Amino acid sequence: MTRPEVIRLCELKLLKLKHRYTRFLEDKSMVYRRGFFRQSANEEKCEERSYYLKLLPEILYALDRIKNGQFGLCQETGQPIDPQKLMSTPWIRYSHERG
Repeated sequence: MTRPEVIRLCELKLLKLKHRYTRFLEDKSMVYRRGFFRQSANEEKCEERSYYLKLLPEILYALDRIKNGQFGLCQETGQPIDPQKLMSTPWIRYSHERG
């Protein structure tokens, strides 16, 4: 698979995730408006929403990098990130684990 094909597939995946996750920003419940998720009988659902809200900025930033031609490049070294890593985690910023 060519690099442009990988980028296009990652872009499609990111757009789907963006669409899926932005629905949590429209949540008008008191739990969201207060800026935190309280424990409730539906704690798992709250944890899921928290995860989505934390990941959404990474997804949006990855989409910006696609527009700017910086997608798929390690932000530390400038080297291309492995296509398999990009396909599994398209919002990835670095080619290696950071500690």
